[in-house]
Amino acid sequence: MRKIILIVFSFLLNIYAQENIVLKVYEDGIPVYATVNVLKPVDVDVHLFVGKYNDRLLSYGWILNADSREVVWKLSLDSLTKVPSLYETYEYSNKINLVPGRYYFIFIKKHWYDFYIKNFKDLGLIFDRLLKGKLGKREVDNYWKFTITFPEKNIKVLKNQSYFADKYCFICFPEIHNNEFKTVSFKILRKPKNEPVSFEIYAQGEGDKSEHVMYDYGWISNEDNVKIWEFNTENSVYGGGSKKNLKYRGNISLNKGVYKLVWISDDSHCINDWNKTPPYDPLFWGVTLKFKKLSDTNYVKLININKNIKDKLSLTKVRNNALVSKKFALTKPTLVHIIAIGEAGHFKDMVDYGWIIDNDTHKKVWEFTYDISFPAGGSIKNRRFEGDILLKPGSYTVYYVTDDSHAFRHWNAPPPANPDMYGITLYFIDSKPELSNNNIHYSKEKKEEDINYKENQVIVNFTPARNDELLQKKFVLNKITKIAISAIGEGDEDDMYDYGWIVDLKTGKIVWKMLYENTTWAGGARKNRLCKQELILEPGEYRAYYVTDDSHAFGSWNEKPPSVPEEYGMIIRIVKFLE
Repeated sequence: MRKIILIVFSFLLNIYAQENIVLKVYEDGIPVYATVNVLKPVDVDVHLFVGKYNDRLLSYGWILNADSREVVWKLSLDSLTKVPSLYETYEYSNKINLVPGRYYFIFIKKHWYDFYIKNFKDLGLIFDRLLKGKLGKREVDNYWKFTITFPEKNIKVLKNQSYFADKYCFICFPEIHNNEFKTVSFKILRKPKNEPVSFEIYAQGEGDKSEHVMYDYGWISNEDNVKIWEFNTENSVYGGGSKKNLKYRGNISLNKGVYKLVWISDDSHCINDWNKTPPYDPLFWGVTLKFKKLSDTNYVKLININKNIKDKLSLTKVRNNALVSKKFALTKPTLVHIIAIGEAGHFKDMVDYGWIIDNDTHKKVWEFTYDISFPAGGSIKNRRFEGDILLKPGSYTVYYVTDDSHAFRHWNAPPPANPDMYGITLYFIDSKPELSNNNIHYSKEKKEEDINYKENQVIVNFTPARNDELLQKKFVLNKITKIAISAIGEGDEDDMYDYGWIVDLKTGKIVWKMLYENTTWAGGARKNRLCKQELILEPGEYRAYYVTDDSHAFGSWNEKPPSVPEEYGMIIRIVKFLE
């Protein structure tokens, strides 16, 4: 008999053994949660004390399926009972049925400034509460809590409170923080019958649907840098909490090729640092790609670009009013991976940017323009380029220029993600370049040269010319000589403002002058003009001149500099002697 009683007692203990989880919030805007694994269908008792002001909940709770990331239950304004003795406090009790799976129980108290502010009518009430000391942290908050009671044998409490990545996950960025830039490249291999590989995309970020602007978001682009998917205000839905929390869930099919996933964030509102109420899924902020079919894992691989990098050239941490450059030479065709971060102007032109010049032809082989760039995080004017170019063997110079505001350590708006990379970096793939030991140093050679010139010898070098200069140099020719003149200056259709000329000292006449109609665009601002001409001079004495006005010259550009800024001015060289 005694044995039977013990068995029955043990049976009753198993039936009625209960466990409680109590969630209380101690910091505004930061959710607290518990993670559980439901082993079989079960009813849980939920009991909440929450705050409510008019038609707005000041604190509330919900249950999130950890695998599907969908809300299975959340507290609403219905069925709340006022607690008479507690200011703005209400009570809720109910039973919630949960099927087997993993769940988060989540509880939050809104930021105090979100409690009341909805429209201008609330300002008087806010002022009244300030006078009465009832705004902000209050003793009544200590009563707000979320209690969950459940049969102990049917639910296991888990310590893991993060995102659950499973075997279907391919790329996962679940905890993006402020001022981050994430990128990963991957390759889709050829499948039988050329079938595509299908993924499910789940993303959460920050945006403003009314203004059609995204702040924390990303995209997928192909090898031509064409976006084939983007998380934007058009394809996203409300993610819960603040209206700026946006969510996307959908599928994408990718054919054979190379792709890149990019994700960026601004300087506010992320996991553990929410400046407004977080979304219903506060443990996930970013993006994940999951295989629709597990067999597709055989046809996809990540690309590690760092594996093949042989060397790099960096012009970074560039400050205001700077023009920096570096020469390099390639002995064989080389793939160059470029990362550039700069600033865009009001009219979608770049004001902090870089470019690469072929030193033999003096032509641009690449330029950081707005059209090929994308947001770099932080301020909307921060732009970033990331891509590859193929350079043939030869000598090159890479440049980077900034205007007078918003650059490294002198930001006038939120800085970009990875601010230490402000400028330009070249990564050389599978080939090591020959780099100059130092950045280019500019010098002027104005002293008179020996009259025993040689062919291809530079006899006048007025570069780089600066503001308010009058440069002059005498040269003597003892033979009929063909010279080549290369001059870069400032001008428009009305006149030239920075220009050069040559005077025959015997007659006092000008034998050559840089005229606008003989110039072409020199790159950068349209007023940068390039003149390349050849001239035959008789034996005699000559003087070359170059003059600049008080604005827009080397070291003090008021608009974009020319493509080869260190050659601003004039250069004269001997082509050949004709007798």
